[in-house]
Amino acid sequence: MSELLHSLGIEWPILIAQLVNFAILLFILERFVYRPIIKLLDKRREDIATSAKRDEEIRAKLGEMDIARERVLTEARAQSQKILDEAKEDAERLRGKMILAAQEEIARNKADAERRLEASRVRLLAEVKGEIGTLIVDTIEKTLGDVLDERTQGKMVEQALAAIREGQKK
Repeated sequence: MSELLHSLGIEWPILIAQLVNFAILLFILERFVYRPIIKLLDKRREDIATSAKRDEEIRAKLGEMDIARERVLTEARAQSQKILDEAKEDAERLRGKMILAAQEEIARNKADAERRLEASRVRLLAEVKGEIGTLIVDTIEKTLGDVLDERTQGKMVEQALAAIREGQKK
């Protein structure tokens, strides 16, 4: 067999040296290349898993935040609608109060105008009666001045003035 190996060109010392060189090369590759690459790949695998886990957590938090945002928006809409409804009610109450106040003011102004009108009517009536009385006295004096004596004339004037005063009291 050693002849066979020799005829094939295989020499034991060179074969053993190549086997030792190959073993050294495998040791160096395994220690300095294979292990760091495996560690790097494991680290990347862990980083990817961590990133995926964080991504899921972030998505879950985003979902919760969306739900919370919608809840806050719904509450804000409800609250703003409530405020609008209250403002409308307040406006209606204020409108009613203003209408009532305006009606009361109109009634007061009307009553005041009626009082002033009545006072003016009474004053004018008194003035007219006074002027009529004066005209009657003047007319009696002019018409009967020469016919009647002073005593009768005075008596008639007194009666006319009494009648005028009587009319003014009514």
